[in-house]
Amino acid sequence: MKRARKNSAPGTDQGDTPQKSAKLDGSQATVADPPPPGCKDAAEDKICFIDRLPDHLVVRIFQELGKLSDIAFILPQVCKRWKELVLHENIWRNVSLSYGSFMSEARKNTFFKYLGMAPKLGGLTFELDYKDGRNDFSKRLIKKCPGEVSVLHFIYDNFPPHALFTLLEKYKHCIEKLIICDTYTPYVDEDVKHLWKNIMNLTKLKHLVVDGAALFYHKATMRKAAPCWKTLNILDVKDCSYENMHTVQKLISVHSNWVEVYLATTTSSIFRGEVKALAKCMDLETVQFPFCREFKFLEKCEKLDSIVIDCVKETSTEVNAVIPSLSKKSVFPLLKTVKVIGGSSEYVPLLRSLFEIREITLLNLVAFEGSSENLTAILKETKYLKSLYLHEMSVQCVSAVVNSIIDNNLPKLEDLNMFECYCDEKTKLCLKLVVNELKEHSKVKVTADSTACSCKF
Repeated sequence: MKRARKNSAPGTDQGDTPQKSAKLDGSQATVADPPPPGCKDAAEDKICFIDRLPDHLVVRIFQELGKLSDIAFILPQVCKRWKELVLHENIWRNVSLSYGSFMSEARKNTFFKYLGMAPKLGGLTFELDYKDGRNDFSKRLIKKCPGEVSVLHFIYDNFPPHALFTLLEKYKHCIEKLIICDTYTPYVDEDVKHLWKNIMNLTKLKHLVVDGAALFYHKATMRKAAPCWKTLNILDVKDCSYENMHTVQKLISVHSNWVEVYLATTTSSIFRGEVKALAKCMDLETVQFPFCREFKFLEKCEKLDSIVIDCVKETSTEVNAVIPSLSKKSVFPLLKTVKVIGGSSEYVPLLRSLFEIREITLLNLVAFEGSSENLTAILKETKYLKSLYLHEMSVQCVSAVVNSIIDNNLPKLEDLNMFECYCDEKTKLCLKLVVNELKEHSKVKVTADSTACSCKF
């Protein structure tokens, strides 16, 4: 005779629990039946073990779910405790939300739903139309925004000034990274001045990124006593291309705490003053700049471990003026990473002098225009190289690298990464065959992304 056991949740009558049945070895059994021999005690069956976990562990489990819609819309319906736990800041601190005028009304409503739930956000991105600049949008935005946001990304050319200034004021004590895209620059001087005033008042700003040039094209006042200078140490203006950018030099010169600076790929004459100003930054670790003879002033930056050089044609004749400085062992003693954008045979002596007496472990070549012989000459000096990246390179250059690896001229190389490299139909040299040859004769790990072989021979 079967013994029925109670299987009701706390506060629920047994009659409220449906008696489901299933065929087990030809006999009828219900969920109210006792467990078969070998199973755990029946009492354990009544317990919801996740309810026994402390809050911080439950929150950690929720973090692993990944899908934000599940966390925001499904978990709160389970119980009162879960409804409270999904609002924990640890769940939201690394979440980044985006809002665009192109989004459907349903997606916009979902955005504001998330915005109203989050106590803290990792990032907010706005790409708006002027129709979104109406008072109702600004009020809704400010009302729903969480208490803290670490990263703000504005598509500045379409962002309503009032909403922009209000957000910067609201988050002036928590923004760590600010990204402003201002390609079309529709704002007047007064707006730009107001924006700089807000930037200067950000007390935790570490990283400023500007895509476009409106902020630098207009004259701005850099207050030396501004709160931002205590923390701001990363400047990224590599996507700015306007020529009248004197504000960049002002920005770099106002203090010497820069750790990373990325200047635009443009004519070097624009940034000679900026490169010279960087020589005062004793904590500088990473720098990107268009090559110019002022490069030699950076020899004072002893902590520099990463350099990105834009090899512009107009300064190729200035290479020889820099080489004597690079030949000193005391210059860039910590340098490990070098990225070269462009460049031809004129820059080979510069690159060889960089590698000759330094333990460079990573080299990244982008659209290098030198011959395969030039590349081979450079690689002969890279005794400590562990990682090599090739972007937009011809199969001849790739073949020169492969031959150097097979000939054991790169004894410490561990991985070769190729992006958008291409075959040569004229010489019938196939990139795929070259890579396969390397895999047969070497243990170097090879990665070839966005590299398609279109050979018909």
